[in-house]
Amino acid sequence: MKQTLLALLAAMTLVACSIKQNVQPVSIPIQEICVVDNPDVLHEDFGKAYVKELETLGIRVKTLAPGSDVSGCEFTTTYTANWQWDLALYLCFAELRVFHQGRQVGTAVYDSRSGSANMNKFVKADSKLKELVQQLFPPTTSK
Repeated sequence: MKQTLLALLAAMTLVACSIKQNVQPVSIPIQEICVVDNPDVLHEDFGKAYVKELETLGIRVKTLAPGSDVSGCEFTTTYTANWQWDLALYLCFAELRVFHQGRQVGTAVYDSRSGSANMNKFVKADSKLKELVQQLFPPTTSK
């Protein structure tokens, strides 16, 4: 009985300390994309790094101010990211969304907000962003 209770508590702790990552890749070839800037992301380097990763894939990027008219863009993408402090500052949430003519065609989410005791939450933001972008835009979608 005692071992069962300890196993149950351990399982509950692991579930409560989970880190989730879900990517639904884009399946349409993209040559150019408009990135809508997000001033609410406190680390402005995140947006710049996102643009750089897209360009590394050979995708031409046009950066737009928030609230800009996107009707001239066949593809658009938005992003958000948040950091938290727990012994060190770390990326706790990132979301990338891709739209084709206004319809969502891909998304990538990294979420460690429930990973309080999980030491794997201390990822480097640039490495995690690169991983998400590579999964979101597989080689068949970029030229």
